[in-house]
Amino acid sequence: MSHGGNWAAAALRMKRPARAFTDFSANINPFGFPRAVGKALEAALRDVGRYPDPLCGDFRRAAAARHRVRPDEILPGNGAAELVHLAARALRDRPALILSPSFSEYATACSVEGVPVSFIRARSSGGFSLDSSSILSRVARRRRCAVWAANPNNPTGRLLRSVWLEKLVRVCLAREHVLILDEAFLDFSRGGEGRSWATRAPRRGLLVLRSLTKSFAVPGLRVGYAVGPKALLDARKRFQPPWSVNALAQAA
Repeated sequence: MSHGGNWAAAALRMKRPARAFTDFSANINPFGFPRAVGKALEAALRDVGRYPDPLCGDFRRAAAARHRVRPDEILPGNGAAELVHLAARALRDRPALILSPSFSEYATACSVEGVPVSFIRARSSGGFSLDSSSILSRVARRRRCAVWAANPNNPTGRLLRSVWLEKLVRVCLAREHVLILDEAFLDFSRGGEGRSWATRAPRRGLLVLRSLTKSFAVPGLRVGYAVGPKALLDARKRFQPPWSVNALAQAA
């Protein structure tokens, strides 16, 4: 399944200007980006003539303050999609275990790296809920995998119950798995940030992916970040191209 949001291809196919139709193929905040973002972009235009901060210092400090972690426990990226691919590359020595149906990019990124992929599929008869003991037992039967999950899940929209997610984290720690938890749509859910594992990620040995695209309606800027233990992030940073996050995205 291909990504949504390809307005240029849609405009060519429908022979209409891109701004003449409404795009329902991507889940973006319909209210648009905040005024403060527009002001930040205008102010940052003068920085386009020089290289952006390769360490994303201001970005890291802002995200770290939000989640009450250290700046070296934040890894900014060119959107969450880049962070998915960096995780797959850094963990290519582990088979991937994907809780599905879910975002197709997890499997795509792992396949590109030659990583064997297995799926634990939720049943449609149960409303695609992943909150079951059978799924936990299947994760517990494996060892040293990269376990991929999303909360809330995309495309089903199902939230993981907090108690069940706590059990999943414990199982992953016990079986030496690395859990990659994608929270790209968390701000749209009931409870929002209160459900996030970002603050706890460094202490619990998991990797949390956050996207600014959906919540702040800035898909064109390509900006997101990962939260996790410094050692896990350093392993991914080695594969990241320099200046991955441009000056405008950092300012926004």
